Amino acid sequence: MKRISLPVFLVSALALAASPLTGCTGNRGGKKEEAAAAGPAAAGGGLVTMDQVDDSLTSKITGERFRVTYTDKDQIKGAADPLVTIVEFSDFQCPFCSKFTDMLNELIKDPAYANDVRVVFKQYPLPMHKDAAMGSEAALAAGEQGKFWEMHDILFKNQKAMTRADVEKYAEELKLDMAKFKATLDAKTYQAQVNEDMALGKKFGVRGTPSFFINGKWQRARRGRSTA
Repeated sequence: MKRISLPVFLVSALALAASPLTGCTGNRGGKKEEAAAAGPAAAGGGLVTMDQVDDSLTSKITGERFRVTYTDKDQIKGAADPLVTIVEFSDFQCPFCSKFTDMLNELIKDPAYANDVRVVFKQYPLPMHKDAAMGSEAALAAGEQGKFWEMHDILFKNQKAMTRADVEKYAEELKLDMAKFKATLDAKTYQAQVNEDMALGKKFGVRGTPSFFINGKWQRARRGRSTA
């Protein structure tokens, strides 16, 4: 397992945590709990166990850290063997999430970090955004056909147009198998996964978006006026 270089971690973490973004937020709270640690292995496949994680720099990180579970069913992009893992809880109709995802895209495309940073996307549609849950299920349905990130990008660019008719139009633009896509939405195939992501976020105190964990350290943008 690679050892994370301190400069890479600090630059990545501070660049994100010090962002002037606001957020669609309530208050962070909840009981401190730890989930079983899991993560996609590098090219070899399987899940990384905690005894494979290098803890050599743990003493240099202050504050709470959490073992946020993610598996190969989650949507992941970036480095195959990351030094920094960012687990993001996001809402497709949150304007602050849209800005934040642009920052993440720039980060993982930057040659300085491309081989070091992994992003894990977790669904967290807020009740205040009436079509956000539809966006979450549509993105996962597109992911079933290998087009999650393409749908992800379209949804963030069209945050005010996310009804069933809208997402079907986007699916057609992506040339998805429409019969399969519609059947997946009709069956609410991914509703359970959305609910699981939200339950996991709440377990770690997530109350608004965007919320994210950088190598287990919880971060969030500055509080905005909107509440969950």
